[in-house]
Amino acid sequence: LGNQYEKRPRYIVFAGLVFQPLSRDLITAYAIKDSLVNYLFKEYLDLELYEKHPEIVVVTSILSDQANSYLAAYRNAVVEEINGVKIHRLSDVPAALDKVAGNRDFIEIKLKGVSRMVVLNRQLALQSTPSILAKYGIHHAQYLGD
Repeated sequence: LGNQYEKRPRYIVFAGLVFQPLSRDLITAYAIKDSLVNYLFKEYLDLELYEKHPEIVVVTSILSDQANSYLAAYRNAVVEEINGVKIHRLSDVPAALDKVAGNRDFIEIKLKGVSRMVVLNRQLALQSTPSILAKYGIHHAQYLGD
């Protein structure tokens, strides 16, 4: 969770939601003021959060599009589950997004401390991702590290 020098940031972009692992660099770069995110960062070692969550995954940005037009309030939220799959590290996200849960038409994202689940239209999310990447000049939908 500490500073990472000369390392390319890891991320996943899906339907305009940008998922990244929590780190000191991330808090600084995005000027994250969210009290829950800052609490988890500060208490990561003391509360031994690393045992269940080797990485805390945060939705750092919402790249505006019709697929996510109502999600701006969830920027800087901590991801708990996607489609019923617990998220313990960034590398868990792609398989969870691909998983077809009870309702095949939607993707369900549970955020820590948020009572309502984020629900995305699966078809719209899949269709919108390439155009969002092009619109924002992002060459790859994800970078999980070397």
